[in-house]
Amino acid sequence: MWRWVIEISLALSVGANIYFMTRHGDAAPPPPPAQPAPPAPVAAPPPPAPVAPVPAAPVASVTATTAPACPPVVHGDCSAVEKQLAETEAKLEEHLPPNERYKHAGRSLDVETRARAVLDPIFTPLSKNPHAYDVECHGAVCKLDVVDKAIPLDAWMQAVQSHGGFAGWAFSGRDAYATMGTPTETAQSVLMGAIGNALNPDAGLHECVGDQKPAGTLTLDIALDPATRRLNVSASGSLANEHVGSCVRTHVQTLLDAIKAPSDVASFDQPIPLLR
Repeated sequence: MWRWVIEISLALSVGANIYFMTRHGDAAPPPPPAQPAPPAPVAAPPPPAPVAPVPAAPVASVTATTAPACPPVVHGDCSAVEKQLAETEAKLEEHLPPNERYKHAGRSLDVETRARAVLDPIFTPLSKNPHAYDVECHGAVCKLDVVDKAIPLDAWMQAVQSHGGFAGWAFSGRDAYATMGTPTETAQSVLMGAIGNALNPDAGLHECVGDQKPAGTLTLDIALDPATRRLNVSASGSLANEHVGSCVRTHVQTLLDAIKAPSDVASFDQPIPLLR
């Protein structure tokens, strides 16, 4: 019995579905959905309130003034700065090459006189021309121009550099620049140059020493006697009292007697190692 009830229920359900579908197909389509109402217009924002201009700050007037000759320093005094600047420039000048210092200084006739006293004995053996060279000095720096072109370049260059009257030689072609010392320094150098020229080379010394160098040491000490202005020689070393020492000392004393010490030389004492 329940079986038939279930079958009937199914049949009724199917029939109902068919009917519903049939009725739905014959019915009029539903009306289209209503369109939404347009949005209400939005009011434009009010314009911004005007901003009151800010008045510009007043600019103080500037009066043109003349710059001071020297920047303000302690107590407004420029002398200390100027002194320091001058000292710095002087120190820098010392490190410039001779040709640059020559350009920066004025002519010095007294220095030229001392320079010629040094150069004349150097060039006399090198040339028969009485005007073998020209020299012009600016400050302590002298410019040497060798006029006699017959003098070999290496000959006069070696001669001036071996003499102690100048220092710091700088060569440019046949021109040369060097610095002269003080009168005392120049006189000492002149005396040393005269002694060196007398002793080297010298045939008398060769005769004393001989061809074979003796074993031992010999040092000559040349000193100036301030009272007599005479150059005296003494000897020390293991050969001082030997024949060679006595011979050398006698011969050198003869050479020194022909040398006149410059008046600017107050004292002189120079050891010269001869044999070591």
